[in-house]
Amino acid sequence: MELLGGSITELTAAVRSGRVHAREVVDAAVRRIEERDAGLNAVVAVDPGPALRRLAAAGGRPVGPLAGLPYLVKDLHAEVAGFPLARGSRLAVGLAPAGTSTLLRRLEQAGALIIGRTNSPEFGLNITTEPVLHGPTRNPWRPDRSAGGSSGGAAVAVAAGMVPAGPGRALRVGLLTEAPDGTPVHPGYRAAAESVAAELAAAGHRVVPVGPVEPAGRLGPVLGAVIAGHLTAAVDDICAATGRAAGPETLEPAVLDLVRRGRRADARTQVRATMALRGLAGELAAVLDGVDLLLSPTTARPAPPLGQLHTDRPAGELFREIFAISPFVGMFNVTGGPAISLPWGCDDAGMPIGVQLGARPGDDVTVLAVAAALEAARPDLVRPGPTAAAPGHGAPA
Repeated sequence: MELLGGSITELTAAVRSGRVHAREVVDAAVRRIEERDAGLNAVVAVDPGPALRRLAAAGGRPVGPLAGLPYLVKDLHAEVAGFPLARGSRLAVGLAPAGTSTLLRRLEQAGALIIGRTNSPEFGLNITTEPVLHGPTRNPWRPDRSAGGSSGGAAVAVAAGMVPAGPGRALRVGLLTEAPDGTPVHPGYRAAAESVAAELAAAGHRVVPVGPVEPAGRLGPVLGAVIAGHLTAAVDDICAATGRAAGPETLEPAVLDLVRRGRRADARTQVRATMALRGLAGELAAVLDGVDLLLSPTTARPAPPLGQLHTDRPAGELFREIFAISPFVGMFNVTGGPAISLPWGCDDAGMPIGVQLGARPGDDVTVLAVAAALEAARPDLVRPGPTAAAPGHGAPA
């Protein structure tokens, strides 16, 4: 079988049955990264050694639902023992986590084999992956366009085929196509969400329109205040561990702006911001009370050119542009509800269009089941395949 050409389910079943050896899959993934990452810059570190040692200790035959799955983790908050974690920042270069996070430990226990790290914006504070530390990750569809963020490296690794990863009842589906602040939504992106709605209606689900989610329009300033406090604490810890200072030589300007804001804030400011965010989370969760699933475009606009979402400016200015491009994702970041972005055809420029499916916290099964059903119903729209993601593809001239 083509080791990396099928689905995760097919690959892991082959490993569990013994038809394919996990070591073969890891070797194939490493070769694929070497072949396809040139010019894309999705992967910033490859080291299959720890995974292969774990594999050898298990007798060469991993078990679990993810048996033998080669997995790349973000260079952000994904702590894995033995893998340096820079969080996309010059400030944290060389730091290695003391242990492995609970989430990733459970992935390893399920049989996944962690083989490297993918590129991420500095401290995950942008929706494009262009850190000064590692340079930009390029979109395999058009290398001059953003690959998104903070999972830009991971998204490109899967889109370019480097690694495979990263319901039974009628549902009430809310269709949301308007941004909370009135920001225009690209007609093609609105049409893609409406097309998915028609597909779900044909499958027997009830689709109802949902108006602009007003509380989502108030997220920016509140999130900025909360993030400033958390970011400042993280940066201070890194400074203490490395002996480096937080300044223009170690942090990008927008990130440094947030750190300075966090250092100026007192405890009352942080508590009020946290309480305001909790209140907004409650308002946003209420939107989901009347539906089983919320369907919307993933973004309001096409992927911006590399360099447009630059961090050489105040954080507030950057965040305003981020929310104008991506007004639909934040509500699930705040409520903790599951959400997935599914490709659904291409726009007039040949770039893929994303639609987002989200649900109440804990209802991951519904989101995954509907996404899987849509993939099965319209593979021509979900998996068009970027022609730019071919071996040997390089950066634009």
